[in-house]
Amino acid sequence: MAPAVDSLFFAVRSACSTAQWSRGVELSRAGAVFLDREGEEEVIFRIAARGGMIGRAVTLYPADNDWDCGCDRPEAGCEHVAAAIITWKRASEKGQDLTVAAQPAGRVGYRFRRDAGGLTLERVVSTAEGQQALESTLAAVASKRVSGPSFVAGQADLAVELALGTHRRGLLPRPLVGKVFARLAHCTDIELDGAAVSVSPEPVEPVVRVEDQGDGFRVRLVANPSVTESFANGVALCGRTLRPVGEPKLTGRELHELPRGRRYGPSDVAELMTEVLPSLRRRVPVEVVTDNLPETVAENPARADRVVAEPRDTLGSGYARLRRSPPRARGRGTSGSSAGAGAGTR
Repeated sequence: MAPAVDSLFFAVRSACSTAQWSRGVELSRAGAVFLDREGEEEVIFRIAARGGMIGRAVTLYPADNDWDCGCDRPEAGCEHVAAAIITWKRASEKGQDLTVAAQPAGRVGYRFRRDAGGLTLERVVSTAEGQQALESTLAAVASKRVSGPSFVAGQADLAVELALGTHRRGLLPRPLVGKVFARLAHCTDIELDGAAVSVSPEPVEPVVRVEDQGDGFRVRLVANPSVTESFANGVALCGRTLRPVGEPKLTGRELHELPRGRRYGPSDVAELMTEVLPSLRRRVPVEVVTDNLPETVAENPARADRVVAEPRDTLGSGYARLRRSPPRARGRGTSGSSAGAGAGTR
């Protein structure tokens, strides 16, 4: 791959300013370039800065003579790309393997485990040799004030640490779940009892289910069907994604009645369709698991003069539809004016 490396080297050199290239040389000489992953079409490096605290991801595409850097600088080149290609070029000239020239660095990982009280969370530094628990702050380990393996952390790792505050390991307190998950969503090395999972900050809420009950319907609050497993500290596993459990926006009376279920009989259908369900849909997910609800729903009862339930003729299971009576004609004059005959029905 030497010709491709040479070509990419000169392309990066041309794209960088003198200051950027000089800084790249300094980073390479200081051993701040770490190999992240070497693939068939690209090589990914991590460039350490601030004592190893921030690792900029640099991806080099030798076959395409192209590159990408996580610093998002508007310039074509930057010191991080320069440091990466300089390190690779020197390794190529010396006949060294990249794993020697740019020693793979440890990465911060997150390990969830099931516990009687919910989910515990532990941070680790993961390397090719294994993983070691991270007992202190990232800054303390990176500066060698506390013993620990070398690593390169990203902005997301720092954000997680800030969200955790003084919490280091153990059961994740429920008040921290939402804040921590919002930052963990940008991390990749996450496991639950040894299995890879992802994290989403999107809360999962229980749903209101509408189902048949005799000659009427039952409305009740149930667990969200996307939830595979729930944990006592406010976390839900949805497939292979961990999500915080959200609080449904229900009144105290609704929270008391709906888990047990509330029945709506034949005489209550109009209220269910025009008041209860529209109100619930504005606040929580609603799941309808019956085909016997009226086919026409007056979503805005203020626009209907009268809504009535009509019996279904043949199925005998309740109600055929909701019928809205014809709207009253509206005149352009005073309240006593009339639009005239023939204008009242459409």
